[in-house]
Amino acid sequence: MPHVRKPRPVGIADHDRILESVGIGVVTIDAAGTLLEVNDAAVTMFGHTRAAMLGRNVAMLMPPHHAEAHDGYLRRHLETGEERIIGRGRKVEGHRADGAHFPMHLAVGRFDIDGVAFFTGIVHDLSESERDHQNARRLARIVEESPNEICVFDIDTLRFTIVNRSAAANLGYGVEELLAMTPVDVNPLHDAVSFARLLEPLRSGELNRLRYQTVHERKDGSRYDVEITMHRSSSVLPPEYVAIAQDVTERNRLLAAVQQSRKMDAIGELTGGIAHDFNNLLTVIGGNLELLESMLDDAGSLELVGEAREAARMGAGLTSRLLSFARRSSLSPEPLDLNERVLGLAGLWRRSLGESISLSFVLAPELWPVRIDPSLADNALMNLAINARDAMAGHGELVIETANRTLDTGEATAFDLPPGDYVTLAVSDSGTGIKAADLARVFEPFFTTKGAQGGHGLGLSMVYGFARQSGGHVTVESPHGEGARFTLVLPRSAASPTPGATPASRSRPALGRRHLILVVEDDAAVRRLSARRLRHLGQDTLEAADGPSALAVIDTHPDIDLLFTDMVMPNGLSGLELARALRRHRPDLPVLIASGYSEELLMIDALREEGILRIEKPHDGAALADALEELLGSTPTAGD
Repeated sequence: MPHVRKPRPVGIADHDRILESVGIGVVTIDAAGTLLEVNDAAVTMFGHTRAAMLGRNVAMLMPPHHAEAHDGYLRRHLETGEERIIGRGRKVEGHRADGAHFPMHLAVGRFDIDGVAFFTGIVHDLSESERDHQNARRLARIVEESPNEICVFDIDTLRFTIVNRSAAANLGYGVEELLAMTPVDVNPLHDAVSFARLLEPLRSGELNRLRYQTVHERKDGSRYDVEITMHRSSSVLPPEYVAIAQDVTERNRLLAAVQQSRKMDAIGELTGGIAHDFNNLLTVIGGNLELLESMLDDAGSLELVGEAREAARMGAGLTSRLLSFARRSSLSPEPLDLNERVLGLAGLWRRSLGESISLSFVLAPELWPVRIDPSLADNALMNLAINARDAMAGHGELVIETANRTLDTGEATAFDLPPGDYVTLAVSDSGTGIKAADLARVFEPFFTTKGAQGGHGLGLSMVYGFARQSGGHVTVESPHGEGARFTLVLPRSAASPTPGATPASRSRPALGRRHLILVVEDDAAVRRLSARRLRHLGQDTLEAADGPSALAVIDTHPDIDLLFTDMVMPNGLSGLELARALRRHRPDLPVLIASGYSEELLMIDALREEGILRIEKPHDGAALADALEELLGSTPTAGD
């Protein structure tokens, strides 16, 4: 048989090595509480040297409130046998050499040698576990109080195992109800198969984290958008899925509003550019037809030219609406009281709506003033009323409401406006409403839900352009089957409206004799037309294709009587800049600027401030004659 070594008896030296090898503190005291032995772990734990500890009362290792009672516990135990400490473990506090207190677990055992009692204390430092416990409780509170939904669910059954307070509140279920459910039960977009397919990258380890947007359905059936971040946790076995869901309904609404605004801006840029080019074409077509008409005396030819001119005029109206949508029509804003404006249109509205539509007003008292173009405002309000009439098929109720409203940062962002004070005007109808798929398109040019014979689809786009160019916004709401509500949001004006203000009439002076007029226009066809019209009106003309060319003409013909220029031109010199350059030498030089749209309202304001007359494109010969009379009627011809 193989030789088996018998274990040797454990001696005193072995006991010392054992005490030093354990990772917990061990101290030995006599019946008076004097420290007789401490191991290395105790020395490290309490921060004293071994020499400083041995021979002193164990009370040095306790806070004062424990130290005062300690000797009494030992005495009672020796006298009565009471085991309040002895033979039991309990959580107490320790006292380190640096004065710090720390939690510890103390178990005290008694042993006797030759009838003399000794006590051994086994000390566990609970600082780290206490911190862990406190952190766990703190984390639990954070999870419970988080506004996000935090849920843990089983990897196999998918049933919820933990749900926080927000999950229960947001979903409208009790916690116990949710613990009997799965994520599929609160997500109308998933079934068990599709959800398992979604989780597969986490289950297989292909992904550590999954992030996606979906929809949650509350107990009452209402839905809201959520963004979910999910991961697989292996902190327990079997592993669990942890999902954090954030309600992003409002964020998605704001993003959709911003995207819609950008889309409308892009459409406006395209539309405005096309409309501007068409304006030039219509100017040439209409102007030459006008001149041709003046040369004809045959009734049949005049009829043909007349129809062509009418078509050109209608085309000009179309481009005007497109430019309004693109926010490139010129405005003449003034402070207005919207309540007065609405009441002033009441009679016209009632005639347009018909007797079968009830019209009512809910007008806010002390309504703040707004600064808008009165004629364009009237046009926008009429378009909204007519749109409502058509939506109600001639029968129903139309309500006009005004209100003061202050937009906070969130609301203003949704409207792409700065925060502040605004005035709202809402037009609500009792029609069948607008389909959800059409709501995002109702303000687009040429979009209509009225069918082939229902209109050109420019009324609401004009309203949109008017609102945006006026520094505001327009919104539409239409719960299914409950009609539609269009709301104009216009900035509050610091200026007060002038009651009863009407344009002053003026007496026109006669045009007088011939004048020399410099025509500056980059479009050659429009430039030739303008020159022909002026010559037809008995004036002499010079022509230039842009600002630098015009300055060269002035060098050789400094005696011009009037500058007639386009507003927007190439080669670095606009019509306004050209006029300013010329007026540095001729301060009283009359200037007429033609513009199909204003790229900046400040430019239009500058024209008024500098006494420059503006004529819109396209215009007819009569409008041009009126402008010349206003500028030249009392101005003597050069050289007189």
